[in-house]
Amino acid sequence: ITGNSLTIYTTRQHGENEYYSYLDAIRRKEKNIRVLFSNELGMKPDSVLRIINEQVAHSFAVLICCKAVNYGVGFTNLLEALPLGKPVIITENKDMPIDVEKEGIGLKVKPYDIHGWVNAVNYLLSHPEEAKKMGQRARALAEERFNGELVKSRIEKEMESLLGHE
Repeated sequence: ITGNSLTIYTTRQHGENEYYSYLDAIRRKEKNIRVLFSNELGMKPDSVLRIINEQVAHSFAVLICCKAVNYGVGFTNLLEALPLGKPVIITENKDMPIDVEKEGIGLKVKPYDIHGWVNAVNYLLSHPEEAKKMGQRARALAEERFNGELVKSRIEKEMESLLGHE
């Protein structure tokens, strides 16, 4: 749709959601869209994850497209993307703990809004300096609020309070 190359990494099925038939049809029709199903790579899951992380590290932006559900779906993907210093485009979700637009690290798109995704991608591509700044702010956010030591400390404090050892 945008004319740019896109690689989608996913599974054939997740829970009750089957993606293969829909995405396989897209990859056969659209020559600029590459769809890789993790089980087709013939590797162990940790090797597949390493390949995906390497590809994302060299990408222009991270797109996190999720179904509309009533919990913070995509949050783990977002946390994994922040340290890469890439702008993020994510499906809008009221339960997402990080507002990418408020933090200045990316753009939100309403669920199922195909034109919204195209517009968001085109915006970042036509505003490379702003996209770069979004990525820098994403990296800073990861370092300041979501670094390993800070998260570990929060978990320890929560566990202590649950056990009554405050």
